[in-house]
Amino acid sequence: TTPATANIEFEKDSSGELTGLIRERTFMPIAELGYFHMAPRFTPSDRVAGLRKAMRIYNATGTTSVLEEHGAAQELIATYQAVHVTGDATVRAHLVYNWSGWLGRRGLGDDWLRVGGMFTDTGMDADAIFRAGAAPYTGWSGFNYDNGVPQNRMVEFMIEAARNDIRLAVIGPRFLDMFEEVNRAVPIADKRWIIGHLDVMNDEQIRKAADLGVVMTTHTNRYIYKHGHILRDELGPERLNDISPLRRLLDAGVNIGLATDNVPTTLFYPMWHAVSRWNMISEDRIAPDQALSREDALRCATMGGAYLTFEEDKKGSIEVGKLADMTVLSDDPLTCAEETIKDIVAETTIVGGRVVYERGAVS
Repeated sequence: TTPATANIEFEKDSSGELTGLIRERTFMPIAELGYFHMAPRFTPSDRVAGLRKAMRIYNATGTTSVLEEHGAAQELIATYQAVHVTGDATVRAHLVYNWSGWLGRRGLGDDWLRVGGMFTDTGMDADAIFRAGAAPYTGWSGFNYDNGVPQNRMVEFMIEAARNDIRLAVIGPRFLDMFEEVNRAVPIADKRWIIGHLDVMNDEQIRKAADLGVVMTTHTNRYIYKHGHILRDELGPERLNDISPLRRLLDAGVNIGLATDNVPTTLFYPMWHAVSRWNMISEDRIAPDQALSREDALRCATMGGAYLTFEEDKKGSIEVGKLADMTVLSDDPLTCAEETIKDIVAETTIVGGRVVYERGAVS
């Protein structure tokens, strides 16, 4: 069988026979979804067990709430619901759904599990179409693969979302011009539409983001720590400060929530990236003028995240009347050595007034 995509290769020996080795050049599974229909797959109980374990991994570094902005498939939402129903959740979750007409602002749910907003992207490539054939099974990711809108219909689609008070989440600042066009038809400045995976933004884009009330999440592990040196070479010195311009965005009044993208899971890594701007390849600082103070980085990791989900009145700071979610850390991120920020872990994590993690305790 010939693969449907150039990103997957079935290795053959010198006689042309398959060796059984499959190579994928992609972030998302292809072979599992397209070719392994007869092989055992993740069961609902596998996903529930995996989610419970994942929550404890997050608790171990002090994380008490998450936002999944990519667009959660029903298979993933059902897993969160199963953990929630049994009372086993130790991380509060806000999931952005795909293709739904009833999800504005905080969305539906309670303080533990909420589904709000809709993720969208332009078009569908061959890989996405191929993966989507496995639906409702989603492989390891729990993402929908058939959520693309044709480029020439995207603004029309977004305008209808705005008219119906549906919050949108997208990846990358390339959508800002579309947002601006939508805003001329239906004001969106109070809707907190999300642009995720902040990479490169110029002054004009930053101004647009501020004017449109856009909220943003980062991907500092990629665009500063791993690929920042590549962007620096591509953009040149005149655009150096366009690389993950956290300082300029905050100064312009754009809300930023630091994000991990699960690489690694601890939020203290993006905090360290934001403060140090360190690049692992070039071993120097990428656009150091865009560094945040430790206080600002901590605020983006706490109140910034709460603002993303319209929950700044409930989360993000320790105040009377807010949810009793807090952590005792192994070190002080405001005073420890800069290099140590990324290594901070939780000694104790409390969610809803209940201790959900203690370092050294047998789970």
